[in-house]
Amino acid sequence: MKGETMKDYNEFAEIYDHVYIGTKGDLKFYLMQAKKARGNVLEIACGTGRILLPLLKNGINIEGIDLSAKMLDVLRKKAKTMGLEPNVWKANMQNFNANKKYDLVIVPYRAFNHVESSEDQIKTLKNFKKHLKKGGKLIINFFYPSFTIMAKRNGVKTKRDTVLIKGVKYFRQEQIYYEPMKQLIRATSFLTDAKGHTCKVLPMHLCYIYKKEFELLLRAAGFKTWNVYGGFNGESLKDEKQEMVWIIRK
Repeated sequence: MKGETMKDYNEFAEIYDHVYIGTKGDLKFYLMQAKKARGNVLEIACGTGRILLPLLKNGINIEGIDLSAKMLDVLRKKAKTMGLEPNVWKANMQNFNANKKYDLVIVPYRAFNHVESSEDQIKTLKNFKKHLKKGGKLIINFFYPSFTIMAKRNGVKTKRDTVLIKGVKYFRQEQIYYEPMKQLIRATSFLTDAKGHTCKVLPMHLCYIYKKEFELLLRAAGFKTWNVYGGFNGESLKDEKQEMVWIIRK
């Protein structure tokens, strides 16, 4: 993740949960996978704990890392109100060292897309592999890059939804610019109050990854066995609007 993007995450850590609610069905899926793992779980880019805290509450032995100290502060505050004591720490997914191995490593909600170069992507995947026990699983989900959607939405400001933050209603709009030669997405969310004043501008940079490209990255990182699905219920990947869910075994 680039430095300027990290700064942006720190700045809107307190309202992150109101703007980015994840992908439908992901929490239920990761809870099921964690229960099946029957061991230690590590969440990469755990953020404010949207996935980690419910899993911890359900008895999963889960730890987490994130690059944003302020996001982790929010996570700890939420955990305190839930009576939980999570083991989370600030670290970069490319080079962290937990000094232990896990039965399951999860990378939910496009977290891997924040790694922009192929070199860093391979380095990151190798680091995930290093932290897996033999026979352990790595699960990653991210969107399928759709040419149709890119052409339709490039540069267009679209209305997304209404969010309630500390009792105040905001209208959220999103504007996305695609850079095909770099495979980058520069997305900005705008929060506007009832008077029409834009109060928050939340930028996000992502690298989009194609199916065959990711398979090559996995091979380069030393993985040999994986399955990719078109959703969180084991659907076949057939449509460009589907979410790619990768289950990779060491």
